[in-house]
Amino acid sequence: MKTGVKEKTLQGIPISYGISIGKLVYFAHEEEVVEEYAIKQKEVKAEIERFDHAIQSSKKDLLRLKKSFEKEGLVEAAAILDTQIQVLDDPLMTDEVREQVRTEKKNIEYLFSQCVNCYVERFEQMRDPFFRERGRDLIDIARRVLSYLTAGGKKSVATLSEGSVVYSHEITASDAAEADPKKTLALISDEGGVTSHAAIVAKAKGIPYIAGVSPDHLKEASGTIVVVDGRGGKITLFPKRKTVDTFRMLQAQQKALFSKLEEGCQEKPVTKDGKSVTLLGNVEMVSEIDQLHRFGGAGVGLYRSEFIYLTKQCFPSEEEQYEIYCNIIKKMKGLPLTIRTFDIGGDKFICQQQIEESSNPFLGCRAIRFLLQEKEIFKAQLRAIYRASTLGPVSLMFPMISDLCELLEVKELIKEVQKEVFPKKKDRKDLPLGCMIEVPSAVITADLIAKECDFLAIGTNDLLQYLLAVDRSNNKVNKLYTPMQPALIRSLDLTVQRAKEGGATVSLCGEAAGDPRFTPLLIGLGVDALSVSLRNLPLIKKAIRHVSHERSRQLAKEALALSCADDIKTLLDDELLKTMPSEFHSLTMR
Repeated sequence: MKTGVKEKTLQGIPISYGISIGKLVYFAHEEEVVEEYAIKQKEVKAEIERFDHAIQSSKKDLLRLKKSFEKEGLVEAAAILDTQIQVLDDPLMTDEVREQVRTEKKNIEYLFSQCVNCYVERFEQMRDPFFRERGRDLIDIARRVLSYLTAGGKKSVATLSEGSVVYSHEITASDAAEADPKKTLALISDEGGVTSHAAIVAKAKGIPYIAGVSPDHLKEASGTIVVVDGRGGKITLFPKRKTVDTFRMLQAQQKALFSKLEEGCQEKPVTKDGKSVTLLGNVEMVSEIDQLHRFGGAGVGLYRSEFIYLTKQCFPSEEEQYEIYCNIIKKMKGLPLTIRTFDIGGDKFICQQQIEESSNPFLGCRAIRFLLQEKEIFKAQLRAIYRASTLGPVSLMFPMISDLCELLEVKELIKEVQKEVFPKKKDRKDLPLGCMIEVPSAVITADLIAKECDFLAIGTNDLLQYLLAVDRSNNKVNKLYTPMQPALIRSLDLTVQRAKEGGATVSLCGEAAGDPRFTPLLIGLGVDALSVSLRNLPLIKKAIRHVSHERSRQLAKEALALSCADDIKTLLDDELLKTMPSEFHSLTMR
């Protein structure tokens, strides 16, 4: 800690949960200028052998890391490394480099770097985040191969000293894979998002990670102790001793409290006056389902199916999807699974399909709009789900329904799929159908939509963004992006009322569902089920058991009468202080 320097807090994008305190260390992949020189004909064979050795050595590195992940049960992290191994096995690029050595008579590292740069440039010209991630993978792979071809060697996060908080312009999947959680306490980067390969690996390893912070803002504190709060994406530079002590205490408290919360995981989520609430989990990866069982979740309320092709070069085939869904359903052990069909576009990746560029992708061809345009992709997913549904209880949920006509079109497609999957009418089964309520038009017409489906699932993250016309990734306006906004509270109330009119149940699966301050409010508004990130299951269960249904209904009335976000925040904070045991306040107050 530096004395005489003012404490400073930076706001980033929370990627991976957790609190860390450590020494800020800058990490950069120094891009070497690869020398170009001519070789003789008799040297060609040796150059190719040098290249083959570098490829094989890189594969061994990745296979070693992959096996360690598989041993720890980190399935998706292992799959990401498997993708990189497949690229090294792909003859398209490697054969091209070998042929260039024969024809151009130049050194192999120069030709390889030129070839990679050509492919990366193509990827970077694409606005689609999926393709950009493929470009990052190529850069990551190229660095590893070049480290075996040049004298410089490969820089690795694994060599950093114990107690490091690593910051960089970009954290690659390899960086995250090689990071030892005992040495690398946290990761900070400028680029990167929740769907990046580095983010998935960091979360799998339990390393706190914050993105959206430029290294330029951190260099002044390099080598000093910093505090990383992955819960809300905050980084404290030059922390006062009192701040460090507070966060160390918070770390210890959280560790002890989470252990205590886990002890009550199998208790029922019932209010003090006997109102039962269905508590479900949000899942992205198959490996998370073990955690769902451990934390006593009643099922999966949101399975983000788009994550199944995050590690692939194209959309998985119907058979590939069928195997994945079968595996998930078996792991559910009879608990219900709600599969959200591919939510693609906006801030999410799109592979294979060439979609018209949009100046505002959030208002363009995304989610159900994309699927209804690409019916074969949609039908392949539906067929795979219906085939797998014979193994256990499955519900279907459709993202970003904006009007009734879209739902009716989806239902017609489902009829076609049912006939294809179950030719005999007697074998056909109907799955419960649900719609995500994420845009204002769906809120207003929720009664019409509810009459044509079984449940509505409110996605507060997108709904808030569309209600306020606020880009939540834009630092200039994201202060407005708070679920305490009266517009959101009133929209929740309206949705619940109109869903009941239409005969549908209502669940809520946005970030607000995992915030214990909202628990009594949501119960009071009449939400039937909450679907939260798995780490929040024990906490929300505890919150449910400490509130009463009668008081929750009164609280909802009070919140609906308030006119600004600050007043609603005060109301909910005060209520939480009254209802939750004081020992849990450090986990709940933000």
